Amino acid sequence: MAQGGQHLERVIYVGQAGDDNHDGRFESPVFTLQRASELARSFLWEHAHDTADIEVTMVLMGGTFRISDSWEFRSSEWPRRPFTLTIRSLAGKQSIVSGGWPIPHWVRRDDGLFKASLAEYPGDLTGVRELFVGQHRATRARYPDDDFLRIESSGKDRRTSFSFHEGDLNPIPDLDHCELVFFHDWSTSRVGVKAVDFTRRVLTVTDPIGPNAPHFAIDNFERHPRYYLEHSRSFINRPGEWYLDRKEKELLYMPCDGETTEDLDAVIPLASQLIRVIGTPEKPFQNVNINGLILEHTSWPIPANGYAAGQATYHERRFGEGGALRELIPAAVEMQFVQNCSFEGNELRHVGTSGLHLGAWSINNRITYNHLHHVAGNGIMIGEDYSRHIDGKTWWQAAPDQISSRNKIAENLVEECGNQFFGAVGIWVGFARETRLERNTIRHLPYTGISLGWMWSPVPTPVEGNLILENRIHHVMQVLSDGGGIYTLGRQPNSRIEGNVIHDVPLNLGRAESNGMFLDEGTTGFTVKGNLIYNIDRSPLRFHRASSNVVESNLLYVSGKEIPPVRYNNTPEEMILLKTNEVILQSAKRLESSKDQP
Repeated sequence: MAQGGQHLERVIYVGQAGDDNHDGRFESPVFTLQRASELARSFLWEHAHDTADIEVTMVLMGGTFRISDSWEFRSSEWPRRPFTLTIRSLAGKQSIVSGGWPIPHWVRRDDGLFKASLAEYPGDLTGVRELFVGQHRATRARYPDDDFLRIESSGKDRRTSFSFHEGDLNPIPDLDHCELVFFHDWSTSRVGVKAVDFTRRVLTVTDPIGPNAPHFAIDNFERHPRYYLEHSRSFINRPGEWYLDRKEKELLYMPCDGETTEDLDAVIPLASQLIRVIGTPEKPFQNVNINGLILEHTSWPIPANGYAAGQATYHERRFGEGGALRELIPAAVEMQFVQNCSFEGNELRHVGTSGLHLGAWSINNRITYNHLHHVAGNGIMIGEDYSRHIDGKTWWQAAPDQISSRNKIAENLVEECGNQFFGAVGIWVGFARETRLERNTIRHLPYTGISLGWMWSPVPTPVEGNLILENRIHHVMQVLSDGGGIYTLGRQPNSRIEGNVIHDVPLNLGRAESNGMFLDEGTTGFTVKGNLIYNIDRSPLRFHRASSNVVESNLLYVSGKEIPPVRYNNTPEEMILLKTNEVILQSAKRLESSKDQP
């Protein structure tokens, strides 16, 4: 038994040439990630009563480690004694954890399309919504290709049908495979198409469009909202598009220049998540570090009754107990009830879920120096909503000390998120306290860059002291509206938004405008200071039903004399204290800015 003050260390190597009968040393690595976990747990249980400091490291020795289910760490299976667990790549090696299934064989059809049988796919094909070819997300065949259509008028119930304009649609032979993508102001719905009546020009869907709330009716935001159709064999007309016939278990793909059936590197997701670190309120998981990995390929099937999103991928649960309750799209990497953990220097890419969720009662963790890109949902998520209950009461009222706090999210590059679920955000923070969002670059998003807060009123909650500092946010709000580079909700005393640069937010296509910052319902207790906002087609700042906040020493460019630098909506102007801000009328030519600048 080790004596006090000693340090015990166990390093377990995982390699492509390993064997799970090996002991995990450098010369004799194991083969699977699960076996590495078993050896780590065994070592810790062996020394569960030692007083020494213990550090266990799992080292991936390069190559691709394919998993069909998540690599899971549950605190209930590990000793209660303190230890540090590190998961990293071997220095100088590229280690990939993939939840994908490589498509083994392609043939070229007479019409030039590539065809692959998925008969051997070991999962449920109804959940396959992503195809990755090389380092690109292929396009699920859609119509129209780059644009959208607008409905002519809503059906009587404003939920299940609408009329379309003459000439907009053509007959669709595989209608049971087809999906409607419908745009609300700040979210989207995805539901099946039941019938298309070309005589009456009426499209009917299999399930209601929009969540149950009345304001998600088809024509609430606009009389002629946008939509497009996705996933029909007849829509394949451009290189890079694909279609899956689930009945025949056959995938079709239109190749790009230079691609051949012999060398096409194509993967569809199989695993629903990649890594899960799950503690409990009684036994949080502590001191887990995930460093230097590449994580890719996850799958999330939309609900059987359709995807009806409210905000930030919270979508309506349309089955079972609870009915219209909303829940998040899951994340490829999930950490719940964790303390003093880190996720650093990783690349998280090409996932059909959200990226990383640092969830309930997470304390003093670091998410730094990561690159998240080509993500179907949200990029990074911190904290939780109000759905968890303790003894019949919402958690933040029953146990306010369980709020996630003192987490640092810094120096990350978050881009190309919301690839499939357009209402997703780059970084979402729900109920959380003393969060630091610092020096991140967030760009190329269909909706909001940073979303902070999850209460639509100034009612007091444990949320306070959150900081959004020196981030660069640009080319967001590219598809939806009613958001901004930074979006806030609720009462958050002693919170600051300071030193951020926000630019290139286009003219909204929906009803509500998009802004540099949108401080929405209940926003209270913020100091907005020293930010630079430019190339914004509407007001740089907008408040809506907000309360007392300070706006100080910001540099705000406005795109025209008729555009106010601050729009108040239903906020009394006297509630917003403006101090020493500089407003500059931007010339007709937009300020130079690169889409890929850091």
